[in-house]
Amino acid sequence: MTEREFMNNFRTITADEFRLIGIKLFSNECASKKEYLVWWSPKEEFPALGIGHFIWLPAGKKFPFVEQFPELIAFYLKKREPVPEFILRHKFTGCAWKNREELDSDPQKPAFIEWLYSTMNVQAVFIIFKAMDSINEILDFNPQAKNALNALSLTPEGRFAVVDYLNFKGTGLDKEEQIKDEGWGLLQVLEGMKKHDLENFIISASETLTRRVNNYTDERNDLSFLKGWLKRLESYH
Repeated sequence: MTEREFMNNFRTITADEFRLIGIKLFSNECASKKEYLVWWSPKEEFPALGIGHFIWLPAGKKFPFVEQFPELIAFYLKKREPVPEFILRHKFTGCAWKNREELDSDPQKPAFIEWLYSTMNVQAVFIIFKAMDSINEILDFNPQAKNALNALSLTPEGRFAVVDYLNFKGTGLDKEEQIKDEGWGLLQVLEGMKKHDLENFIISASETLTRRVNNYTDERNDLSFLKGWLKRLESYH
């Protein structure tokens, strides 16, 4: 298989596999519950939206995480998919709500949830397309990651692991998404693999996420998330 030819294994995903990826993403991020499509955790300072729990940052706020919800809005518009007017009004100005209380009390929240639920397939397409772009970015940075990605791309389970982890924790390329000069994205997981198989991917991902928690300061520590993160990795089997 020539360099990056394995990307065809992602481009030619069947309709059934595509549907299953969307269902599994909805399960991993939202426990398959519609109300979790619009979620603002009391432990976080921004909402997580859709089957990918895409981050939308309030205006003027900066965090070491990649904001993807504005990209999703742009994808809807590019595909000529409908977007609620109250969302469009804020596409350039930051999150439509200042805090969790304002979101939960917004009378438009139920309609927002229904819109996201009725367009889950659009979100799944966005996630897969985004994953392929991200894989190429990782390979540009570290061509040696090709061998692990090639092996993972050969099975539906491996493809889902790559797509889900990218959506879950990003590429690991952004210097803003590092703590103590260490990232926690797909790049770090691939670099930590001792063998090019799914089981080693899961082991490396577990080690990467545990290291992220250990690197956090006392003021901002996400130890309480780790158990759920590790459980998520089990869905890759």
